[in-house]
Amino acid sequence: ELNQVTSLLGDHSESVFNQKALASSDESKVYVSLLSSDYDKIPNPLDIDVNHLSSHQINVGSYVRSDYLSLSTKTHTFDIVTEDNTYNFKIPVTENDHNKNIQNRVIDAINSRNIGINASLDTREKTSAIVLEGTLYGRGALANDLTFSIEDTTYGNSLAYTFGLDNNLQPPTDSEFNINGTQHFSSSNNISINNTVSIDLLAPTKHTVHITTT
Repeated sequence: ELNQVTSLLGDHSESVFNQKALASSDESKVYVSLLSSDYDKIPNPLDIDVNHLSSHQINVGSYVRSDYLSLSTKTHTFDIVTEDNTYNFKIPVTENDHNKNIQNRVIDAINSRNIGINASLDTREKTSAIVLEGTLYGRGALANDLTFSIEDTTYGNSLAYTFGLDNNLQPPTDSEFNINGTQHFSSSNNISINNTVSIDLLAPTKHTVHITTT
């Protein structure tokens, strides 16, 4: 009876009974949705294994005593090199400074430039460290596949060295996954197949995730 009612509201091709949806056997690992109604372009079968996700670069600096001054009093300079540009920074240090307020000065200087790096401060008891996180996911074009690097341009007791700005904790990586047994790589954790199927890779899988059409 419901089918008869819907047939009165539109053409047969527009009926909800002709629409399809995708279902994942494990939505906590792989989420799928349809981008278009071109159902003939949906692979059958569609089995996915996720080896690892795409990640962004994270640098965690050295933890220094927050209320102590570890730097010489002068203007310290360093460069941040990205795939597109080199950015120069000058940070003055006076005898009235201490490590934490200098670190905050560095963080404000980086965040104000909008260079694709989010800077923040991590505090542990009486120590603190600068954290630099790249906004780009996937392997970079710099050495060791990085998306940004730090170049120290101050001699001696330098800010970049003392604060460990170039200490890389997590390098950026591409996602690695198999579709129907064929290996693929991507800089993103969202991929599409034939502009019809959207796939969000959410976590590595221990078992194959089966995508079905309903």
